Amino acid sequence: MGLPETCNAIIRLANRSHTLKVVYLGTATYDLPEQATIQTKLLREAGCIVTCVDIALCDPEPDALEAIAQADVILGSGGNTLFAMDRFAATGVDRLLREASERGAVMCGGSAGAIMFFDGGHSDSGDPTSFKRAMVDHEVVRDDSSWKYIRVSGLGLLPGLLCPHLDQVQSNGVLRCTDFESMMLKHPGELGIGLDHWAALHIDGEHYKVISFEGKSGSVLPDGSFGVGGVPGLWTFEVVDGKVHTSLASNQGLLANLLRPAATIDLDPNEQVIRNINKI
Repeated sequence: MGLPETCNAIIRLANRSHTLKVVYLGTATYDLPEQATIQTKLLREAGCIVTCVDIALCDPEPDALEAIAQADVILGSGGNTLFAMDRFAATGVDRLLREASERGAVMCGGSAGAIMFFDGGHSDSGDPTSFKRAMVDHEVVRDDSSWKYIRVSGLGLLPGLLCPHLDQVQSNGVLRCTDFESMMLKHPGELGIGLDHWAALHIDGEHYKVISFEGKSGSVLPDGSFGVGGVPGLWTFEVVDGKVHTSLASNQGLLANLLRPAATIDLDPNEQVIRNINKI
């Protein structure tokens, strides 16, 4: 969360008369302090009280759980989505996050921190450079471009299968949009939401809008088609009669016109494969 537009949007959504209490969950990056510093910098500078709740490698203290229960804003970090979701479930933080959403806390985050709020997402949790041994133990991880994206289940606060960084190619050399289309064919009962790297989805009650960061590149070409060198945007993916149909989402509108509950949700067996590799 390092752009002024997103910081300002969070503060406006919270709409509190008191100093905002922000809980930062760096679980997906194993609670590394340098990541917390980067991702909370603007909120601290805006005067928010930021509490980092560490649960990646230890069980939460009672004060940490209370901080989540009292937070105005919950900010989830990017990183290894599968690891974070497993830790949320193991510590009971998943329940607290659902309760925070129900009482009106602002739920926000990028990449893994965005996937976590949806039914699931297109995740790079299989990338060895995101494993604990690489990020915490500082083991040398060989250059392995054979890793594959997987579907990771989220908290289910929002319906849909989210693909962040839709217009990006990662170290496996595969454009996320291309792989997301293949993933949708394996999960045809879900609606896919593809968000460009430099775009954000802002949800306020029954309405949404797409924040497209000025001066940044994305996938939306002037004629509304998908391509390289456009502006950032949001796309929907839907499987109809065995084929993936992709549509450019409106920049703003009713949330009900963007998202819909899944007809069916099929879990990805590769979750367990990656879980076994990146075990703590």
